[in-house]
Amino acid sequence: MPTARYIWFAVGTLIVVILWTLSLIPHPPAIGFRHEDKLYHVVAYGGTMWWWGQCWRKFRSRLMLAIFFTLMGVAIEFIQDWTGWRTFDTHDMFANGVGVLVGWGLLYTPLGSFYESGSAKKIKTPASASVIRRKRL
Repeated sequence: MPTARYIWFAVGTLIVVILWTLSLIPHPPAIGFRHEDKLYHVVAYGGTMWWWGQCWRKFRSRLMLAIFFTLMGVAIEFIQDWTGWRTFDTHDMFANGVGVLVGWGLLYTPLGSFYESGSAKKIKTPASASVIRRKRL
């Protein structure tokens, strides 16, 4: 059975793949209110930063994540322009950056310890993994 950390990383990777996919498909889903895509950007990048930021507790590590996700958002905007069916938008880049900052901020609230105290802890690991872990302590 996979460890909680393995599952957390797998889900995080899936989140990033979904973010890339929704960013590059020709017609992303829409509800229909003005500037809704900016809200999607804030939520997507905020959620991604929040998810991955829980794996690394140190400020420097989280700063590296924030820089990575912000640059990823910039790269996606350039790639969208090259596709021919999506457009380059600096406002989207700004919304991505705001989302990263929101996600980073959430890491310093009670929501920032979901990985440690939430459902991720409840996933059982094999007995051999716990024995190895005890020996290392």
